[in-house]
Formats: sequence, C-alpha cells, structure tokens
Amino acid sequence: MPLILKRIMLNGLPAAAILAVIGYGYAELAGVFLLANPTGRTFDGNIPAPAEDPVAADLKYRIPAMMALWGFAFIAAGEGVMAIWRRRPLALPAKSAQDKPNADTTPSPSAASAENSPVFQ
Repeated sequence: MPLILKRIMLNGLPAAAILAVIGYGYAELAGVFLLANPTGRTFDGNIPAPAEDPVAADLKYRIPAMMALWGFAFIAAGEGVMAIWRRRPLALPAKSAQDKPNADTTPSPSAASAENSPVFQ
C-alpha cells in the first residue's frame, strides 16, 4: 500500500469515527429540540403527546454520516496537499571522477575573488 494511502487511513478513519460520534450527539440534541417545540399546539394551551418526529429520525443517521464523510474527505485532501508539498526534488545523476576538477590545481571561485579584493592588495 502506498504511503499516502496508509497515512489517509491512519488519520482519516479515527477522525471520521470521532466526528460521527459528535454528529450523533448533535442529532440527539436536535431531536430533543424538535420534540420540545411541537408545532401542533392548540389555542387552549394543550400540547398533544409528542410522537417520534420523522425529521429527528432522519437527523440521527444523516448528521453523523455527513460529518464523518466530510471529515474523512478533509483529511484525505490535506494529506494529498502535504504529499505534494513535501515531494522530494529529483536526484541529480552522480558525477564520475573524471568530471570532478582536481582541488590541487583549480582554485575555487571564492579564493580567486579573495585574492583580487582590495584588502589583499
């Protein structure tokens, strides 16, 4: 398995699981809020017994699923950007011994410029 997929799985799955648990808590809170504010009030103040709200039932699986999905997608996109950002530069071909100048006969450019500077004259 390529390293980027391993990193996405290692970081994305726990993040998705944690976000799903948090999303379930949010869905429960939203369901409690929907049951506490029924729309079927009568003018005399009587409140009918709250039934299971279909919207609240929908929220119990939609919010956790969407939070987990978007969290995983965010981690995957972040890992992809980091992989591109940290990509190593291409390696240069190794030079052979014939291509390298001899250090005893060829002065370095910094030594040549130091000899011509006004400090040494």
